[in-house]
Amino acid sequence: PWHFIPAVNAEPDRAEVLEAAMLESAATMAPLAGKTAVLVDVSAAMDVPLKLNPSGYGGLRRIDAAVGLAVLVKELAPDCHIFSFSNHLAEISGVRGFALMNALFNSQPHMDVFLRSVIRDVCLERRYDRVIIITAETPDEDVIVPQDIQHGVVVVLNPLEGEPGLAQAGPWTTINGWSDLVVDYIRDPVLVA
Repeated sequence: PWHFIPAVNAEPDRAEVLEAAMLESAATMAPLAGKTAVLVDVSAAMDVPLKLNPSGYGGLRRIDAAVGLAVLVKELAPDCHIFSFSNHLAEISGVRGFALMNALFNSQPHMDVFLRSVIRDVCLERRYDRVIIITAETPDEDVIVPQDIQHGVVVVLNPLEGEPGLAQAGPWTTINGWSDLVVDYIRDPVLVA
C-alpha cells in the first residue's frame, strides 16, 4: 500500500481505481492469523520523509509508510484493531483502504508521543496475539511492555543509530528502519531472517 499512497496523492481523481488495485494486491498475500493490534504514531516526527534507501522509497514520509503498513495489516488480519497515537490514543474502526488512511491522518493533531501509556492502554484493555507499533521514536528500555503476548513488533522509522537492524527482548522485536518485507517478517521471522 505504501506505493499507492504517493500515487493517490498525485492522482486523487484515480483514487477508486488505485484503491481497487491496492486491495486486490493485498488479497493475494497470505493472511496473518490471530488477534492483531496496530498502533500508528501520528506525531509531528512522522511527517518528515523517510531516508532514501535501496528499496526506493525516496519522498515517502514516515507517516505514509506507517499508514500503508496499517492498511495492509488490516486486510491481512481478519481480527485487527487499528489505533493512532500522539497526545492520546484513538481507535479507528469501520473503515479500510484509503478511508483508513485518511482516518489515521486526521484522527488527532500531530504533536507529541506518549509511547509508554499507549502500549499499556492497548495491551491492558484487550488481549492480542500480535501487537505492531509503528513509530518514529525508539522505545526506552524502561518502557513497560506486556510479556504475555505471542509476538510484539516495534517498527522504528527513525532509528537513532541510523542503521537498520533487529533487536529481540522476550516476545518483542524492534525493527530499526523500513523495508517492504516488514509484513513478511511479522508473519514468519525465521523465513525472512
